[in-house]
Amino acid sequence: MDLRPMVRCGILSALSLVLMAADFPIPFLFPEYLKYDFSELPALLAAVGMGPGWGLVVEVVKNLLYLALGLSSAGWIGVLANLLAGSTLVLVTGWTASRLGLARWDAGEPSPLAVWWHRGSLAVA
Repeated sequence: MDLRPMVRCGILSALSLVLMAADFPIPFLFPEYLKYDFSELPALLAAVGMGPGWGLVVEVVKNLLYLALGLSSAGWIGVLANLLAGSTLVLVTGWTASRLGLARWDAGEPSPLAVWWHRGSLAVA
């Protein structure tokens, strides 16, 4: 088994944990236990870049570490809810990207997703 995806997964999981710890509540609209964080971004990067399975691994590792370190104010039920919502987002996005041919590009070649973004920015300009 190749070590490179596992190392990427570990780095993205650690980054996701740091981003999850830096959450903030949404004022005036929702109860205080509902908080927003940017921790899904590394899992989405893993799902689009390496496949939906690796995105799911990043999501599971992030939530297990968050629960094990005792950082959750909502306890295990909050972590479970985050895991279910995040896993759904990551799996659907990763599956869609793989079906459209946007995932699993080779190193040294431009990402198809980056090419789409570039073409879109040129079309807007």
